[in-house]
Amino acid sequence: MTNLLTPQEALQALIDGQDIEFIEQDSDEWFAFNERFAIKYLYKENLSFRKVKKQEMITIGDVSFPKPYQGEMEYNEIYHVPRIDYKSLYNSTRWDGGAEDRMMMSRGLLHLSKENAIAHAKALIRLSGGEI
Repeated sequence: MTNLLTPQEALQALIDGQDIEFIEQDSDEWFAFNERFAIKYLYKENLSFRKVKKQEMITIGDVSFPKPYQGEMEYNEIYHVPRIDYKSLYNSTRWDGGAEDRMMMSRGLLHLSKENAIAHAKALIRLSGGEI
């Protein structure tokens, strides 16, 4: 995994007002590091940290949703896509750089968080005149 922060770099990022995420060893899902966590958690041995890849918002009429991610992806990195036909409103998969991954990115459906994929799905439903 690249682009990981040392505990000191993560602390400085927080002081600078940047958002960071953490992942536990042997896990494959990143979580937001926020005010619920004490600074001592920065020094837990089984956690790794990274800066949050920011996403812009798209607004159509009165509906806003996170702009899909269009950057570099690491092999095996988890991403999420909006799915208006799923009860959960999203699906998660791992990036392998194959045709389906590239198609999701080129169609503007790739998100780095479940929350962004869900917000995108809700926006699509509202824009289509549907109900959530």
